[in-house]
Amino acid sequence: MKKRNYITLSAATAIILLAAGCGGGGGATQPSATSGVYTIQAKGGDSVEGSGGNSDYYGVNIYSESAIEVKKGGKVDASFSMPANPYVAHLGDNPKTVAADLNITSFENAQQVIDANLSAGTPYLMDGETYLYVADADDNVSNDKKVSSLTVEAGATVMVEPNHDYDNVDGDNNNSTGADTVVFALENDLVINGTLKTMPVEAPATPSADEMGNGDDMSNLVVYTGGAFIMGKGSLIDTSGEDAVEVAMDMVTADGNTSARGGSGGAVSINGYFYYDGWGRYDGETKSAEATPSSAYYYKWNPNLVRIEGTIDVSGGNGLGSGVGGNAGSQSNYYSNGGVVLGAGQFIMTSDGKIIAKGGNGAQGGNGGRVYVIAGNDIYNAGSIETSGGTGSISIGGHGGAIEFYSSLGSVYNSADLVAIGGDGNLSAGDGGNIYLYTDAGALYNSGALTSSGGNSTSSDGGDGRYIELYANRGDLKTSGDLIANGGNGDLSGGHGGYIDISKTVRDEVHADTNIEISGNLSINGGSGKMKAGGNAGYVYISHRVRADRYGKLAIGGVVKLLGYDSIDVSGGNGGTNGENGGNVEMRIDTYDYDGTFASPLYLVNEADITAKGGQSLNDEENGYRNYGGYVNFMMGNFDYYRESGLGTSQSYLNNSGNIDVSSADAVFYTGDAGSVEMQSVGNLQNSGSVTGIGGDVNGTDSYAGDGAYVGMWATNNATNSGNMVLSGGNGDGNVSQGGDGGGFEIYALEKATSSGDIIVNGGNSNGKVDNTDGGYGAVWSAHGTSAYTPGSINVAAGTGGTGEDGVDGMINVDGVDVTP
Repeated sequence: MKKRNYITLSAATAIILLAAGCGGGGGATQPSATSGVYTIQAKGGDSVEGSGGNSDYYGVNIYSESAIEVKKGGKVDASFSMPANPYVAHLGDNPKTVAADLNITSFENAQQVIDANLSAGTPYLMDGETYLYVADADDNVSNDKKVSSLTVEAGATVMVEPNHDYDNVDGDNNNSTGADTVVFALENDLVINGTLKTMPVEAPATPSADEMGNGDDMSNLVVYTGGAFIMGKGSLIDTSGEDAVEVAMDMVTADGNTSARGGSGGAVSINGYFYYDGWGRYDGETKSAEATPSSAYYYKWNPNLVRIEGTIDVSGGNGLGSGVGGNAGSQSNYYSNGGVVLGAGQFIMTSDGKIIAKGGNGAQGGNGGRVYVIAGNDIYNAGSIETSGGTGSISIGGHGGAIEFYSSLGSVYNSADLVAIGGDGNLSAGDGGNIYLYTDAGALYNSGALTSSGGNSTSSDGGDGRYIELYANRGDLKTSGDLIANGGNGDLSGGHGGYIDISKTVRDEVHADTNIEISGNLSINGGSGKMKAGGNAGYVYISHRVRADRYGKLAIGGVVKLLGYDSIDVSGGNGGTNGENGGNVEMRIDTYDYDGTFASPLYLVNEADITAKGGQSLNDEENGYRNYGGYVNFMMGNFDYYRESGLGTSQSYLNNSGNIDVSSADAVFYTGDAGSVEMQSVGNLQNSGSVTGIGGDVNGTDSYAGDGAYVGMWATNNATNSGNMVLSGGNGDGNVSQGGDGGGFEIYALEKATSSGDIIVNGGNSNGKVDNTDGGYGAVWSAHGTSAYTPGSINVAAGTGGTGEDGVDGMINVDGVDVTP
């Protein structure tokens, strides 16, 4: 058997040889450091007995319309200063301050208020209404005034009875039965320096046997304020579900194990999307009692302050025995959207602040709740937020809840860790929760670690990592914290890696030169599996787009900077039966400037080492095989257009000093070929990094090794390569085993092509009654000049060892002349 792989001149080469040249040399930059401290990982997960996880679905993609820098040195400064406390009290004409413990009751009608004989100054609610009243101790309830502001002093605990039945589980459409939500509106401020708690959701007076020991579900809390919402140090808003409790022996379940579920936490929504004045809704611009809801009304934000130095806890309670854990903030409704929703003009949470929305642990883990912070102006956060799912000790783990920051007109600043991990499970694990930081108009600075990984499973599948998205339209986007969305490990299969999206789309030239700057580890690896498969790697997408007008004409573009990065790894996962493909790394500068002029020089610089190897088999089973190497592409501009027109610029350049490995893995019977590396520049090109693309070896009977990689470097000006290229075919070491052909390379320039460094493109050796393999091919071409070719070691030899037809030695061609030694 004979397998041949002839490398011929590409179509791009033929056109380059006929094209007109332009411009001079230059454009080289020096490496910023010898090694970095951060990594980008999008690796397929390993599997002990099954197949490895794939990495070639997405990989790592970095796009810009001006410049890309991936450097080993430096670190992004994403720090910011917390603003001074801007709070100025607005308490209104009927403020209420609570200095001692107090229960606030909700009444069905006025007669119940009268019968309760409330003392003067006692606050109360009415079923189905949306105001907090204060009693005046007479029998005329209609004279009782609405509370304008509420302050809970330090040391005091206020417990509030629900007054709305939003879920209407009982089906009677009556807010006086089955109430699940506390709702009230204040014309002015809500200030919590002590503790504010909601009472449990109304339950039957006599619980059934299977309800004994269950933790109480807590009511939601929905507050609309026309003023500020302030939480002082040490303060607490608590709607967390109760833990299950052990019950008496006569209530033991049939299997002899005490069992009870954890209670679900109530949702908290304060200020929300709109708020009330003293008489009706208004949108922050039209203080009209007659204002009616409309679609526009949801895009108006409360102009006032939210400042948090305390804790908001909406977590689910823990289950007992075979009882499930409670969900966090699960009593969702139209107004609160579940979890925690905080709406503000300006949002500030200090390092003393904290939001907890974790699912409860149990036989099945409870789901984490959503935390949504929405502001018209700036968001400053230094307080930790966790929305992780609960652990499932018998069944599944809970899913993580989402964490979202959104500013419509201001900036988003975060220095805290945001954690949304899926819960571990005995059966399948929970998925991570999505994390979004988003601003339409301002800057985005993040220095906190953001984690959205899946949970681990001891008996089934790991949970999937989810989305981490950072988005800023107009201002600079800077992030220095670790971004982690790995798949969880599983006894069967690993969970899939998630998605990291760091992007901006600028639609006006005023903000076109704002930058994206990134430091910190980025990781979206697939989780490890045992008996089935490793999880697939996720996707890193980094994009700076400028859309200055509808025709897409290039404006002055900002720079995408990744600082401190030592390596990028998109290798396929290893498997007990087979490995999987290596992934893709693409760095691309897109231009839509078809008249040949650039608003500024384009450049692409990479110093990080890149590994995109195929995964291996972890044992020598008869069906074991490994897979292909990955693909690395550096591309600047519309290369075909500028190549044909000769409109490249000597001021633009592509420089790579990172070492690249796209080898395929060793195998038993079959392995894929090594991958490919392509670099295209609309100016000058310089590569000093080594490129390794060796085909994998095989050792089984009637087996096939992998071919070496292909490397292409093209420039509309000068192209210079000083890196070693090792692109050998793999060896066939088994009985009747075919080696792989050598790979090949092309280096082309419209002006001058220069090549030095080792060139190893030999064919792999074969064994037994098979033909021998061919050596590889190399070409160095200059369309308008003389190429400089001063290589080190050269090996283009055909493979040996087979008893069949001889292989063909490879060839090196320089400007059309065979210079093979």
